[in-house]
Amino acid sequence: DQEVLHLFPHLFSAIPPKYLYVIKAGETCKTLENTAKILDHWRSIACPNDWQILGGGSLSDLCGFAAYLAKVRFTVYPTTLLAMVDAGLGGKNGVNIPQHGKNMIGSIYFPQKTYLWAGWLRSLSRIEFLSGAAEGLKHILLAGTKKEFSAFIKLLREERFQEIHIWLTRLARIKLDIVQQDPFEKNLRHTLNLGHTLGHALEAKSLEI
Repeated sequence: DQEVLHLFPHLFSAIPPKYLYVIKAGETCKTLENTAKILDHWRSIACPNDWQILGGGSLSDLCGFAAYLAKVRFTVYPTTLLAMVDAGLGGKNGVNIPQHGKNMIGSIYFPQKTYLWAGWLRSLSRIEFLSGAAEGLKHILLAGTKKEFSAFIKLLREERFQEIHIWLTRLARIKLDIVQQDPFEKNLRHTLNLGHTLGHALEAKSLEI
């Protein structure tokens, strides 16, 4: 993710430039054109079989889909709260098709590993925190306790975002437990779409995807 490279340049200083492929992330990056560019770059550096994907959910959607087409292993390092509790965990990848909608072409292809590090969250804006926290709240509604729901709502109302790292493992575990029971969304995993059907429609309309 271009923004990650800008904010944390020291983390990438030891990587030879030819092995870095930098993308300006965001929902509009999820295109077949960018998929083709990633695969072209991959071929140009002799097709390594192990990718490391650093960025938010849109980036992992795009690059995970490219990894599926290349049939390579990949590891995800989600750098936004939304990606940490949702996009970086479930194995769903895909791209948007203009005039037709969001995530119209994709795959279910799981990363070898996903690493959560709360340090990335220091760079997030308030709106990015709230975006990820809303997804976390959905997880608690699906599989949490009343006590957890009350505590999480209180954290959000008081905007104690510096404490969100305490919740990361719990929020990720709720999603992973559901995905492991129904990885290809035949039944139980449909519950994770709570709010997404309407939300994606509004997102596609507002972004003119």
